[in-house]
Amino acid sequence: MKLEGHSSARRLREAIHDEIGPSLFFVATRVKLLKDELAGRKRSQAAAILAELEELRGQVRRLARGLEEAPVNDLALALDRLASEVGGTFRNDLVRPIKGDRKADLLFRIAREAAHNAVRHGGGKVSIRLAPGILEVEDNGSGLPRQRRDGIGMALMKRRARELGGRLTIQRGLKGGTVLACHFGSRPG
Repeated sequence: MKLEGHSSARRLREAIHDEIGPSLFFVATRVKLLKDELAGRKRSQAAAILAELEELRGQVRRLARGLEEAPVNDLALALDRLASEVGGTFRNDLVRPIKGDRKADLLFRIAREAAHNAVRHGGGKVSIRLAPGILEVEDNGSGLPRQRRDGIGMALMKRRARELGGRLTIQRGLKGGTVLACHFGSRPG
């Protein structure tokens, strides 16, 4: 049964993708690090657990069809926590905060997806910056691959940027890495 056209299915897909997917990724990453430190039978057991986690991640991706998420009350606070979670930094250049509205939710979801992608694919340190009309997520990792295929995460970020009346850009950073920017209008911040 294909439900993608329904808004409840879209919300379910987004929540699974945004909430459960990244959590499983970070658990799998910790298990992989632990496995690399183990030897013999314990290493084999950890490898089996990692394989099960990867299968579960695949099932979650296949089920991705969106539940409603809790709203973001304070965008700057949520972005600061996100930066801490991924071992990065956050800089807030806004004069007026973005709080408790759809814009805050959409910008946070974009930043979270970009930060998790940077950790997952780029392997570098993440910097998040919020300024009037722009949200940037930059990393100093491996940069964009020559042949890039957009997945569901990139499609969600682009849709969210359009919902804000903005656009999403992604490019190689001046000193390597990747810079993803959401341009969401020129209203004073």
